[in-house]
Amino acid sequence: MPLTNAPASAIRITAAVLNGEVLATGGATPNVSLYYGPVDGDTNAAAWSNSISIGPQTGPFSQQITGLSPNTTYRFAASGVNS
Repeated sequence: MPLTNAPASAIRITAAVLNGEVLATGGATPNVSLYYGPVDGDTNAAAWSNSISIGPQTGPFSQQITGLSPNTTYRFAASGVNS
């Protein structure tokens, strides 16, 4: 099912809100995970340094993350899995 990232918001020294949207569910609500880190892991989940499952999502979603390193650029991606 198609997902898209939206720009991060509420960016602070060690925290940010990651945003995205489920564009279509494929007939079942997907469980969404967010992957983030200083290196872009592309579609390889194991290549990301951090991940968090945010559970079933439809439409726009957001999740605050904390514990980020100051003065570091982070990348993020969303992934969804449904039945």
